[in-house]
Amino acid sequence: MAIAGVMAMRPEVLVLDEPMAGLDPAGCREVVANLRRYRRETGNTVILVTHDMDIAAQVADRLIVMHHGRVAMDGSPRDIFSRAGELRAIGLDIPGCAGVAEQLRQMGYPIPGSVYTPQQLCQAVLALRGGGAPC
Repeated sequence: MAIAGVMAMRPEVLVLDEPMAGLDPAGCREVVANLRRYRRETGNTVILVTHDMDIAAQVADRLIVMHHGRVAMDGSPRDIFSRAGELRAIGLDIPGCAGVAEQLRQMGYPIPGSVYTPQQLCQAVLALRGGGAPC
């Protein structure tokens, strides 16, 4: 069933298991936009199962990281993605922007540990330069 069909049903809890697997970038953006719209319009819960931390960073208010059938971490994306070493130890990665921020910190730049989205990374880099155009 297409996402539009599910949205017409408006379930209180929508559970999606890897809904973007095999989609091209444009298809992924469309699914993310539909999920955001669904949550905004209904206020209902969406449970998204994914290994793609970039997708999780874009849509999640809360992350529950499972490892060997148990909850390994539970918290906001900011909290979870600031624990990069622990995520990697259980076989997950961090969002690409969090990786870039991590590399900048290793190079000595004062980038906050809570950076994990493109907008946050843009703001942190612009702050290094003393401001600039908004992201």
